[in-house]
Amino acid sequence: MAKSPTNWVKFRISLVAVFVSCICSAALIIRLFQLQVVEGEKYQKIAIEQQLRDVVITPHRGSIYDRNMKTLAQSATVWDVVLAPANLSKNDEIAAKQIDILAKNLPEIIDVDEEQIRTKAEKRDSYYQVLKKKVDKETVDEIKKFILKQNNLAKEDETQVKINCIDFVQNSQRYYPYEDMASTVLGFVNTVNQGAYGIESYYNNILSGKEGRVVSAKNAQNEDMPFKYQKLYEAEEGNSLVLTIDETIQHFVEKHVEIAVTEHQVRERAVAIAMDCKTGEILAMTTKPDFNPNDPYTLMDPMAEERLAEYDEDSEEYSQQVSKELNRQWRNKAVSDPYEPGSVFKLVTTSAALDSGSATLQSSYYCKGYEEVAGKRVHCWKLTGHGQQDLTQAVQHSCNPAFIQMGQKMGKQIFTTYFDRFGLNEGTGIDLPGEAAGISHSVETMGISELSSSSFGQTFKITPIQMITSAVASINGGYLLQPYVVKQVIDEDKNVVETYDTVVRRQVISEETSAMVRQAAEAVVAGEGGSGKHAAIPGYRIGGKTGTSEKLDKYVDGERDPNAYVLSFFGFAPADDPQIAILLALDEPVIAGDAYSSTIAAPIVGAMLEDILPYMGIEPTLSVDDDETVKVPNLVGQKPHDAQATIRERGLRTEIVGRGETVVKQIPEPGNTIGYNGTVIIYTDEDEAGTISEVPDIVGKTVAQANQIANNAGFNIKIIGNDVEGASNVVVSQDPPAGSEAERGSTINADFTKPKE
Repeated sequence: MAKSPTNWVKFRISLVAVFVSCICSAALIIRLFQLQVVEGEKYQKIAIEQQLRDVVITPHRGSIYDRNMKTLAQSATVWDVVLAPANLSKNDEIAAKQIDILAKNLPEIIDVDEEQIRTKAEKRDSYYQVLKKKVDKETVDEIKKFILKQNNLAKEDETQVKINCIDFVQNSQRYYPYEDMASTVLGFVNTVNQGAYGIESYYNNILSGKEGRVVSAKNAQNEDMPFKYQKLYEAEEGNSLVLTIDETIQHFVEKHVEIAVTEHQVRERAVAIAMDCKTGEILAMTTKPDFNPNDPYTLMDPMAEERLAEYDEDSEEYSQQVSKELNRQWRNKAVSDPYEPGSVFKLVTTSAALDSGSATLQSSYYCKGYEEVAGKRVHCWKLTGHGQQDLTQAVQHSCNPAFIQMGQKMGKQIFTTYFDRFGLNEGTGIDLPGEAAGISHSVETMGISELSSSSFGQTFKITPIQMITSAVASINGGYLLQPYVVKQVIDEDKNVVETYDTVVRRQVISEETSAMVRQAAEAVVAGEGGSGKHAAIPGYRIGGKTGTSEKLDKYVDGERDPNAYVLSFFGFAPADDPQIAILLALDEPVIAGDAYSSTIAAPIVGAMLEDILPYMGIEPTLSVDDDETVKVPNLVGQKPHDAQATIRERGLRTEIVGRGETVVKQIPEPGNTIGYNGTVIIYTDEDEAGTISEVPDIVGKTVAQANQIANNAGFNIKIIGNDVEGASNVVVSQDPPAGSEAERGSTINADFTKPKE
């Protein structure tokens, strides 16, 4: 029986419906598969971005302390002010009102332009547009107060709009309390809080810590949901560093280097390093002029302005020169700049000659004012010559002809062997970035000329840190130490995580040889006619070696620059048992007349040691006449360190106040008499002249005690009365009285007269 037309149509319609349904279902399944599987990750990410807010928490960098736990670098919590344009209303009219409110009010709170706010607000798909980085809590509170006030208005007034597009992201600000102290050692951090130079760079992984996060859910209005929808991943604070640097010693060293740079107009910066002779610990290190690590992009060297004045400020050359000057002031010259060490190196030559047996303390050398080498005359600084001299006298006089003879007697094989032993063909291993390698002659390339010049410290280059490390090895018993600046790593609770101990790389000479080198070096300072006599300090045994080296590769208009000298001095104390050594190098001071390291560099190191030794608790061991009085000379108009050397030669103590080029005032005034070991205050700045201090209490003290107390406070005493003899007699009264104020350097009258019964 045939199907009716009606049923057939129904069947066909049903068949088509099923077919279409299958096709639609298949298309839907395919689309769902594409959305959920093929593109699932993409849309999941979009959904998460819409539903979650992920904010990075910058961890605190660890602090940096000196050896006595004084803070040299620390981090403080600050916040970045962030605009989230994606959180603006989807209604363009409302969004425009929100932007207007922000653009008109935020510039009054933070340093941001109205136009800048409007420009960043145009990026409507962004949740992170930084308006201002690293603002303090007071500023954050002020912005929050403004937003709260605006949102309260919006609740009461339908014409007002709410602000929900400002976020505060926790950040960290690095801060250096002492500003420019040890800046080339500490370095600084960049804009993302990572170490850029110095210790900050070298120990960045230890100091940095780990980032934290705050992941929070948002509702349909792009507002943060309650706290239960928030997950906090705490940031881990970085570990801290305890340095070998002593802030007080660093202060003394920097003070005198700053004065030296000014008084001698040093063109290519000055370097000083203080090292513990027993351990290799760096007690102080500086390059001046340097910079303020709180503001490292500001040029601090006055001479930089002179160099920049040659360029048009709008030119590319000017920008390049600025970059060059910035890198110059950040550079740690103590480890990064090789130089010709000059006569300071003679300590190494002396050590090698004595230790190898090619010389003894009784070896004789004759100086006629020059030595002829390969047909050329090499002159001594004393053109008339030193005549016949033994080894100690050769060191004492810093006689180049004698050291040429000494080097030639050794021969190049022995000389280069000891050069290697002292570590001068390799880095010291100091834990600072940018240590440079030296440039020297190998045994194969060394001829008679190279051997002769190398023997007195010329025609090769090493870094200041190499020089002081090898010089210390020559006088500390012969031990080559690895210098270091970090003593410990500690956690946020100050628990010790790691300790760095002294590393003795090797013994380069015998202890007997080292004792002979110390003896010769002490004669440089204390011996008659010694080249380092201006470093002498009454009561102390000081050793040292001067160094005046020519920069043979420095030319101006085709001729050697007459000011291209490095004047240096290596000093140590006590000479019989070295505790501290200091190397100073002045790179291209402007020299007037016959100026050498003996007259320029030696007094500066003497001034440093005069301040440092009492602080370290190192007492004088040489006898002084406490009863002697000294007439104070006129120091006004002299260079500060020259004046100090003059005072020290008379058995008096000194203190420089100010950073000027010359002495403008002194207390006591010229012609006055004060007791031996009394104090003369030298002022180099008119504004600081006449510094007032509190008068110490010396009543009830003996002469020796009263004198010590007064000197430590910067005063002198004058003894009055006839009852001074006898250890039991003490000061009965004083004028001015204890607790009053008087000019530093002035005299306290100490009356020993017993009252009548």
